[in-house]
Amino acid sequence: KVAQKQSEDISANQNVTITGIDMSSGKFDPDYIDVFVNGQMLVSGTTVQTLDGSSDYTTTGNDTLKFSFDIETEDIISVLVFPKD
Repeated sequence: KVAQKQSEDISANQNVTITGIDMSSGKFDPDYIDVFVNGQMLVSGTTVQTLDGSSDYTTTGNDTLKFSFDIETEDIISVLVFPKD
């Protein structure tokens, strides 16, 4: 589990790097990755779903996410990845 407090505001649909996490170990499968912002569990989706606001986030790399909403300085992002064999 990784918690990251933002040091700056990040606009919606911009990559957010989550230091110390490797989502590839969960094969980028939403059943093996849980993402929370300020304790609220989020709904994953495709890039298109994130852009149109029908999902909360999408994975964009081993340690990056894009959110459908702005991330503010005081927000705390938590990611939990379960290894998938």
